[in-house]
Amino acid sequence: MANIDQTFAATQAPPSLRRDAVSAWWRTGLATRLKRRRIEIMGRILGIDFFDGPALSICDVGCGSGKDFIRPLAGTPHRLTGVDVVDVDLQQSNFQFIQSDAARIDVPDGLYDLAVSFGVLEHIEPMEHLCEVISEIRRISKRFAVVVPCVSTRLEPHVLKFGWPLQPARERIDINYLSDQAWLKFAGFSEARTHRFDYVPGLITNLMIVG
Repeated sequence: MANIDQTFAATQAPPSLRRDAVSAWWRTGLATRLKRRRIEIMGRILGIDFFDGPALSICDVGCGSGKDFIRPLAGTPHRLTGVDVVDVDLQQSNFQFIQSDAARIDVPDGLYDLAVSFGVLEHIEPMEHLCEVISEIRRISKRFAVVVPCVSTRLEPHVLKFGWPLQPARERIDINYLSDQAWLKFAGFSEARTHRFDYVPGLITNLMIVG
């Protein structure tokens, strides 16, 4: 917590400095605990105990370095698969990696018990590609849970500004900021439901899309 004031003071800094501040913040011990808490919230919504429950086959679409889901579940019995366009060479005994565009994952329909994705869909462009990725998440899994930004968040984590989603003249960022209802318009999410929850209590609200 010692650096949190400096982190949020970077709100008025150039974008490159804001990114450095955000990166430093998410490497703290508190950030690690918040990520675990988010997985626990997802588990409560799905009725799954990710840390002490039975083994599942789970695919993390857009897994990146694994910090949001894969690495916190090291040592669990789950069979974890990560999909991303870049291989960061994550070594973990219960993890395998598929290097692929998330719109075309070469696995059979319904292979995984669950597909998850954290903070990925908001960055996918153009809209046609986003539609394909959402449909692929639905195709490869029996169930899915996807986390995206929520329009009601107090602090926008990409630009570190309060009330950013509600400001009429916003700094342009390449993010799909959609309402709860708009996400459910995608064919792959047509039968899903949404849940808003505090990721960083009192500051950052996420939207979870579950199907």
